[in-house]
Amino acid sequence: MDTNKIKIAIDSPAGAGAGTQSKLISKHYNLFYLDTGKIYCILALYKLKYPNKFNLAYVQKKIKNIKLSELNNKKLLSNEIKIEASIISKNKKIEKKKETKKVQNEDIVEKLKDLKELLDTGVITSEEFKKAKKKLLN
Repeated sequence: MDTNKIKIAIDSPAGAGAGTQSKLISKHYNLFYLDTGKIYCILALYKLKYPNKFNLAYVQKKIKNIKLSELNNKKLLSNEIKIEASIISKNKKIEKKKETKKVQNEDIVEKLKDLKELLDTGVITSEEFKKAKKKLLN
């Protein structure tokens, strides 16, 4: 079997099991496995590290230059990164950061909604929700 010709993409909401199924399929058929969720985590790491640079052009540049070794960075496992990755993954288009108060407030409301959804689905604990909420509002 020529593994270079087979490409399978499995997508689902966080926690639905797509990653587990993908790993099993790739192992069974001896295929390369790429965790796309970790790509969002890499972007989240960049966003937290360089918030003023984070826009669509920056994201496109970074995605083109991601090395597979970067996907093993242990910092990607932190809850702060996972929360930000979840928010990034829901954006239809990553726009240039606007510095108006209105946009900042809308961003905070959206992040709070995303955090609440993560809390309701059990991805984060109540304590983590409160901590992230406090950080957003301060």
